[in-house]
Amino acid sequence: MRLRFLEPDAHGTQKTVLEDGEILDLLRRGIATVDPVQHAPPFALLDLLDECLGRVSVFGPSTNEFDLSAKVSTDVFAHGIRQNFVEGSELNWHSSGRDFWAATTRSLCRCPVADRNFFEQARSVMREHLSERADRVTVSAGLSNEQLRRRHLVPRRTGNFLRRTRDYYELSQNWFEFYERHKEQEKTWNRVVRQALLDGRIIVSEATSRGDRFVPAGQTNKADFQARDAPYSFCFSSDLPGAWFATGKPLHIRRAWAGEWMVRVNNHFVEQGRRANAEDLKQVAMEKFHLSANGARKAKESVAEQFDDHVGRIPAEKKVKLSEIREIE
Repeated sequence: MRLRFLEPDAHGTQKTVLEDGEILDLLRRGIATVDPVQHAPPFALLDLLDECLGRVSVFGPSTNEFDLSAKVSTDVFAHGIRQNFVEGSELNWHSSGRDFWAATTRSLCRCPVADRNFFEQARSVMREHLSERADRVTVSAGLSNEQLRRRHLVPRRTGNFLRRTRDYYELSQNWFEFYERHKEQEKTWNRVVRQALLDGRIIVSEATSRGDRFVPAGQTNKADFQARDAPYSFCFSSDLPGAWFATGKPLHIRRAWAGEWMVRVNNHFVEQGRRANAEDLKQVAMEKFHLSANGARKAKESVAEQFDDHVGRIPAEKKVKLSEIREIE
């Protein structure tokens, strides 16, 4: 697989060819991106995407439970004005149209270190191959989907449906498999985003003549954001501080949220090849979720199976600072 290194001097070259197994760590750490020009389909990139696509929790906790929807309406849309800060934490609002695709895929599929969208990298590879390397063919209209699959044909343009022929790209078997698998990943993105909207993990604002209106979870869908002039903006519940969710909530709920947060923080740093100290995790969980030391310990124990704990001292170069843990909501 051909890569582009983000720091060419550190590796002596800007492009190189490596085995798939050697590059996943470089991609995860944000040291390199996949070059759009590929001689063979980079299936390892799709493997990396598969790891990311199921993580609906990256958008933040659900706000469609435990009366949080009313709290969003009161605090995030105070006096009919969409807020940019809640309890000191900035809310990053995005517009509709293309920004919806960019923001959701970036959050769902990005490299944990640098802002390198794995989804967009795969799209660029496929786009480059279709435009520069795939054969273009024109065939009779009316071929079934199965006939198109057998011939490894993918649509080149929608065109005029009154014509008796259609234009396609003709791919090799490997590139057709890459194309179909990536299309399935787009469908998965659709399902995950739809679930995030239903859960209230994506907080929606509608611009009206009377001000900004909070749109409760489940009252919008992905299609509502596709038009450029759609009156919607959105942010992710992950922008809200953990303490905001915890205030006034029963102990068992705060423990559950603290456990989910610990897993999210642990995974974030493990993907970088780094480790957070368990005591530091519990200390920050106590601050964010208003827990006692015993409550934080029980929260950690409740998710122990989801941790890939290592025994022994953490090397200095791999240890995560307490301040870095505090930054993750």
